[in-house]
Amino acid sequence: MARDLTSSVLRDLLALTTAALDPAPSRAFVAAGDVAWDDCCDGQTWVRLTTITPQPPTGQNCQVNWWDLSVEVGILRCAHTVDDNGNAPAPYDLTTEAGEQGRDLWALNEAIACYAKDIPSVVRVDMGAWTPSGPEGGCVGGAWAATLRVHPCGCPDATPGPLGASPSPLGPS
Repeated sequence: MARDLTSSVLRDLLALTTAALDPAPSRAFVAAGDVAWDDCCDGQTWVRLTTITPQPPTGQNCQVNWWDLSVEVGILRCAHTVDDNGNAPAPYDLTTEAGEQGRDLWALNEAIACYAKDIPSVVRVDMGAWTPSGPEGGCVGGAWAATLRVHPCGCPDATPGPLGASPSPLGPS
């Protein structure tokens, strides 16, 4: 039976990042593709794989030394909207909403940047950009991009170099 390393890493990352959010969202899932904004008012968080880049071998027995998993970790919450009388949300409500989004983005950042490297098989974590989303359809939030370098097989450990680069077959210089 084939080992499903990718799903395992994504599920572990979801558990790690969901635990960092306060209040915890009611919906947390690993997405297979684009994320639908189905239920944001009780909170919705996700992890999804955006790309996998295999890194070339360095003379070891595996086909690749590691993979760079590019992931997105996102959160959506309820957004203030125009009321039934056509009144825009109060500035205070919008400012409070922005503060809540800030707490979410920093909680996710800390979880990914500080603790994702403790997930089995992950040897390196590089943070990408935060991209805000919305407000749209009563939802607002955003997502972090990150790259996790993982060992795809039981190869001996190699010192991971910069993401997107192979280590020297001679080892670290």
